Amino acid sequence: MGSTKESYEPFFADVLSNPLTPPIHAIWAPDIANHGQSFQVNEDEIGDEHHWFDRAHDIMTKLGLRAPPASRSLAPAHFPRHRAHGTRAGDGISLEELKALGVPEQGLVRSTNIGFSVALMRDRWESREAAERHMRRSKYYSQFDPRVLAQTLRYEFRDMPDGSVKLATPRYQQAQLFMRAAPPMKGYPVREDYATRAQESLIAPGFYRGEPAKIKEYLPGIHCKTLYVWTAEDKSMLSTESYRSRVVGKTGTGLGGAGGEGTGQVKEVFVAAGAHALPFLEPRGTAGVVATWLGEELKPS
Repeated sequence: MGSTKESYEPFFADVLSNPLTPPIHAIWAPDIANHGQSFQVNEDEIGDEHHWFDRAHDIMTKLGLRAPPASRSLAPAHFPRHRAHGTRAGDGISLEELKALGVPEQGLVRSTNIGFSVALMRDRWESREAAERHMRRSKYYSQFDPRVLAQTLRYEFRDMPDGSVKLATPRYQQAQLFMRAAPPMKGYPVREDYATRAQESLIAPGFYRGEPAKIKEYLPGIHCKTLYVWTAEDKSMLSTESYRSRVVGKTGTGLGGAGGEGTGQVKEVFVAAGAHALPFLEPRGTAGVVATWLGEELKPS
């Protein structure tokens, strides 16, 4: 939940060390504006409610990515916007466990949205030692690859002047990435994105998430090569064949797109892991399928 960019370093290291990986000159791994070290830089200025696509805007204006990006869960919902708006903005994209499309009749059901867990999680401890003990006992974090867990314990906490520690990313800022209270209610007026929301944006009574339905408009226009990486053993909606076929089947099939699976531009692969956190649970296995794809798609012609 809310893992900072440093937690991905073992995955990046495994990609770089894989013999199938083509030459890579640099890797960019930013914390978004309200997350991790970026939040510490921005905390005196940042508001309490960002726009759903602020991250996509940052990608387009700040990073200018040319190489194929790799992203998971929430982040892949923003790269399609980048790739659909700039059809020649890069050579490819790897999307791991994309969480984008809801079911019109059911919405993004509560079981697939970790915003509820984030909103209720503990966020402050009397010492770093106490915080680390808590995380090591956590059902979620205890599954991590040891290298990932070490990075998480080092960077997920923020030392305070009184000796206590708290989460590097406040839980409110984290929860806002996954869901919002559905207005109108005190403190939550009706804004434009809610006034024009799709039915599938509703997560549960009283909560919604604004960008998934919009992503459906971007997926058909993706022009670059695309790799979807899924968890083979996860039992959530994100791993069902119907969900995957709706996502993969839309990608690149519209006007301006590259043709989708039918032209070989879109592929999907699976990694043996039992939860929605591939680069953290199985960084080496995830790196292996990404390296294989990079080697095939970027090899000299």
